[in-house]
Amino acid sequence: MSDSTPPQVAGNPGKAVLFLLAGVNFLVLLDVTIINVALPSIGRDLSAGGAALQWLVSGYTLTYALGLLPSGRGGDRFGPHRLMILGLAIFALGSAACGLAPTIGWLQAGRVVQGIGAAMISPQALALAHRMFQGPARAGVFAIFGLMSGLASVMGPLVGGWLVDQDLFGLGWRPIFLINPPLAAILALLMWGRVSAVPGNRAVGFDPVAVVLSAAGLLMVLVGLIEGRETGWPAWVWGLFAAAPITFALLLDWERRRARLGRTQLIPAALTGWGDYIWHAVGIGMFFAGLPGFFVILALFLQTGFGFTPLQSGVTAFPLSLGIMVASILAPVLKRVSPRIRVLVGGGIILAGLGLVLALLPGFAGLAQQWQLMAALALTGLGFGTVVGPLFHLALEPVPEQEAGVASALMQALQQVGGAFGVAVMGSVFFARLDAGAGWTGAFHTGATVSLACFAAFLGLFALRWLLAPPPVHT
Repeated sequence: MSDSTPPQVAGNPGKAVLFLLAGVNFLVLLDVTIINVALPSIGRDLSAGGAALQWLVSGYTLTYALGLLPSGRGGDRFGPHRLMILGLAIFALGSAACGLAPTIGWLQAGRVVQGIGAAMISPQALALAHRMFQGPARAGVFAIFGLMSGLASVMGPLVGGWLVDQDLFGLGWRPIFLINPPLAAILALLMWGRVSAVPGNRAVGFDPVAVVLSAAGLLMVLVGLIEGRETGWPAWVWGLFAAAPITFALLLDWERRRARLGRTQLIPAALTGWGDYIWHAVGIGMFFAGLPGFFVILALFLQTGFGFTPLQSGVTAFPLSLGIMVASILAPVLKRVSPRIRVLVGGGIILAGLGLVLALLPGFAGLAQQWQLMAALALTGLGFGTVVGPLFHLALEPVPEQEAGVASALMQALQQVGGAFGVAVMGSVFFARLDAGAGWTGAFHTGATVSLACFAAFLGLFALRWLLAPPPVHT
């Protein structure tokens, strides 16, 4: 069997396997946001400041993002099934370390291990689904993966809030991590029984220099953004900002040289030949930059600013999930509508929802106005669910099957990098406004405005690209 041959699946390879693969992806994406409503509790319990809390979110997403591309190549080389099982084991170990962490440093290290395991899992799930389903069925596959990704982003606060509020066995916030090991074990067993091992292609190589350069460049920017405010923006922070573009330029030059020599690249030069893949993948990164940071500052705003419990905070955010569910129900009705039109319409709905959130803030009175905030978030979720499925479809549809692993990995890497940047930027703006005496409402208003700007920039650039390069008639 060649590396491009679709995997043979035990039994019926239909919806059961598809939802199993999407469920595995859901588990690792859930941990991007499940921690958000627990941040105030973790800060009190482990005496952690604002920068330390931001690293709990960004450390996971950044490690996740940096590991996706080499893991995608690893799946192509060794077989996606094997790497997914190993990734689930590492993710479970990291989760156990987080749940037992006695200090904030221990917890941050556990989040990094979680991110490594997550990076090994996600590209294999999408690559297997990409190989299993062809033709018209593939659009539905991407819609389900997009839906599960969106749901993971917004279900995290609700699940996390419930677990923290229950204080199971007196463990406080720790069960948000301790539930992962048994879930990972169950998924690994189901995966082992349902999907046959897929042999990899040993000719696929690695590009360790590019991994180091990409990691260094991203860390320079994130360390500067997160630590700059805490340390008073010293000269070394500005030095990091100046060195980052030089590092990325070195990365691009390195990749071009490897392409000329016919060697494997971390970011393949062939990406530019896969239709509009690279454009849509970058768009996914921009799109997801607006959400994780928004949830972080929303949880801090509600709990620390207005005394919401973690569960009340999660319930307030839950209408985003409801909006996504409604959008998924409407998806079959809209399947005849161009994916590009759905992206533009959904983006407009998101802007309207976040605009309502900003309009509510000046007179926000806590629980008395909770329902109004929930209604605005429901509208935002409806737009989010409308965008995600078509955007994933547009990105992966033109990709050759033999490159499914690295293409899926790059798309998800950009999604997580966007999320990490969003957390860093919004968190820095939020805490800086608090330090300046703006108050919780003023600080959150500024941070939420940044989120709105992220979605507006994505929508504007997407519309501009469409106007400059109209899609083919059949799209």
